[in-house]
Formats: sequence, structure tokens, C-alpha cells
Amino acid sequence: MGRPSLILFVALGTAPAPLFAQAPSAADLWRVTATSLSTPAALETGVTAAFWNPAAPVRDASLAAGVQVVQTPEALKMGGVLVGADKALGAGWRVGLLYGRIDVRDLVRTTTSPSSEDGSIPVYEQLLGLRTSYRHGALAVGAMLEMHDARFDTERDGGLTLDAAPVDPAPCVAACPVGALQKTVEGPVIYDEQKCFGCRYCMVACPFGVPDFEWEDPTPWIRKCDFCADRLKQGLEPACVDACTMRALDAGPLVELRKQYGNIRDAEGFIYNKKVIPSVVFKF
Repeated sequence: MGRPSLILFVALGTAPAPLFAQAPSAADLWRVTATSLSTPAALETGVTAAFWNPAAPVRDASLAAGVQVVQTPEALKMGGVLVGADKALGAGWRVGLLYGRIDVRDLVRTTTSPSSEDGSIPVYEQLLGLRTSYRHGALAVGAMLEMHDARFDTERDGGLTLDAAPVDPAPCVAACPVGALQKTVEGPVIYDEQKCFGCRYCMVACPFGVPDFEWEDPTPWIRKCDFCADRLKQGLEPACVDACTMRALDAGPLVELRKQYGNIRDAEGFIYNKKVIPSVVFKF
């Protein structure tokens, strides 16, 4: 078998963003609890994952249900539960209903407490959400309308949020909690070391092992190929494509590359990921 020519193109994606938000301040309890999840919130899957990302994938079933229990370390004394049901409507569309509640336990009243009621101070936030999503191949978008109800001792608060998000084709971007990885308009995923705090979620999220950590450096950063983003802005090819004397590499819009080289996505030593669908084709 001859040596394959590797054709690469990084596709454009968009990070999840809220359309409008009027959630109570107690919604921050969920953000704190999210730090204790076994995987980054943006990479959760299943029915209850819609709470963390409205476009989260659900297994292919006519009707699905799920429960997720979230718990912080004992020192924070926070815990919650998410319960959801999701139904397929056909042609890639799904609709779901989600309920969640999170509480802070064992807050003891003092002489300065606003209320003299017996017992611990009630602090909680609960929500009821309606989610809809659409998925076709690698494309997935979703939106969820949430009604919030929160209490902090004697104070009550509430509000509505509407969150909408696509599934980012680069899982590392979705997994980064501080936005240190972003997709540019030209396509490449670039890294901002000034934002990175070393959680290495991007390494867990990437199915291809692209982000690497400077384990030997006393002040380490994440390192990865950025597809020569600065050269692309100037209309130039990535340096590896330009330097290859055998022209074994090429780059450009994926549609054009498929027309020129075909649509072979598997090669020896390369692990194709059906969930992420990498923007690469091979020619043998």
C-alpha cells in the first residue's frame, strides 16, 4: 500500500451562548456544582445533559429518560438532582422536559440572621425547563426555556432564561471552562495561554490527542497545532503544506478537497471519530 496523502481542513464552529438570561443569582449554585462533575459540563451526554448544553446528544430512542445526581465535596455541602424525559419527533427533531433542584445544606442561623425561624437556613434553586433540539450528522443545535425559582432564607427570586447553542465540532473548545481555546473565522482552533489555568479538560475532550501538556516545564502550558492561523489570515497555506517537498499535504475548504481527492476518511494509524467527524480526507 502506498503512502497516504493527508488532506486537512479545520471547520468553523460556534461556542454555546445564551440568547437572554434573567436567572436568579442562586443559579450560581449550579455553576459551583458543575465543577464536581466527572466530565466537563459541556461534554455531558444523555437526557439531563440538556441542562448543561441545550444541544447535548441523546441516544437514538423514541422515548428516553434520565436522572443525574450532582454533589460537591463535603466542605461545600451542596447537592442536587436533575430529572428529565426526551421524545423523538422525527426528522432529527427532539423535545424534552427537565426538572432540577439544588440545595445548600446545614446552614445554621445566627443572631444576625434575617429570620428567627427554627431550623437551618433554606438556600436552594429549582428550575423547570422545556428543551428542543435538532441533529443531522455532525450538525446539532438546541434551545431550552427555563423557569427558575430560588430562595435564600426569607428572600425569594425567580426568572426565565432562554439558552441556545450548537454543538461545537471541536470538543476541546466546548470543554474549556475559561475560553482559552477558540475557533477563528478562518477555522483553526487557537490557544490563549493567558486565559488557561491548567485544568487539561481539553486533553480529555479531544479524541485525537492533539492538545499536549508541558509536563517537564515548571511553568507549563497546553501546546497544540493551530493550523498556522496567522498564515491563513494572510491567505497563505499552513507551513507544513508549504514545506512538504512531496506535496503529501494539502489544505482548503473541505468540499473542494473532497471533489479533488475523494471522501476516504480512514487510514492506517488514524482513528476516525463518528461523533466529532473530523474534517480530513485521505488519498492513497
